[in-house]
Amino acid sequence: MQNTTKCVSVKTCKFVQNGLWGYANEEGQLVIPYQFENVTFFIGDRASVKQDEKYGFINGKGEYLIKPIYDSIGYFNETEAFVTINEKKS
Repeated sequence: MQNTTKCVSVKTCKFVQNGLWGYANEEGQLVIPYQFENVTFFIGDRASVKQDEKYGFINGKGEYLIKPIYDSIGYFNETEAFVTINEKKS
């Protein structure tokens, strides 16, 4: 069983276990369960996640802000992100 972590901020760390990613708080307690194929670090109160081969965004509680429907996704700035769906970029 593999359990590794990567931390960038003092508020959240991303962890991987058995090939799935989740997030822990600064005390190391899992706050968003291992359920994603891939994740990014939180920027503000959002992070991009991959689930079922599609990408979306979650908030710090693990709730979807944008459900995973995109083929690829870029980082969210304050108001927008670059996404690809069915080979169309927007």
